[in-house]
Amino acid sequence: MIKKSDWLLALLYAPGITKNANEPIEGSVKIMKGLFLIKQELTKELSGFYEFEPYLYGPCSFEVYRDLLNLKARGLLNEIRVPNKRWYIYTLTKAGKMRAERVFGEIPKNAKEKLTEVKKRINELSFLSLLELIYKNYPEYAKNTVIRILS
Repeated sequence: MIKKSDWLLALLYAPGITKNANEPIEGSVKIMKGLFLIKQELTKELSGFYEFEPYLYGPCSFEVYRDLLNLKARGLLNEIRVPNKRWYIYTLTKAGKMRAERVFGEIPKNAKEKLTEVKKRINELSFLSLLELIYKNYPEYAKNTVIRILS
């Protein structure tokens, strides 16, 4: 069985817009929303996955933040501060990439395709556009948001 934190590594490893493995993801909120979309779209394939609740920016699992810190402490991911911003860019280290590549190889083909699709989506959308997509498709997770999307 694939651990929760391995899914996080697999999301970071999955190709995105550039079609290259280990394409960076800007911001922990985008990682959070990516994992949420994976859960929503791969329900049958996942067991023991992150649990999400409505929070300030839509669906949230505090375990994701904990796992980001743990993976960084274990030397599996890099957290690079974006100049003049309050968020980080996340990429895998060499050790993280090796582990994620192994995990990615164990994931069923349809799940790999979904990871790649989600990675591309979260990387091409702006933060607000990503929230708008999630709030529109999963309104029950927008009930506690501090950002009201007007469309």
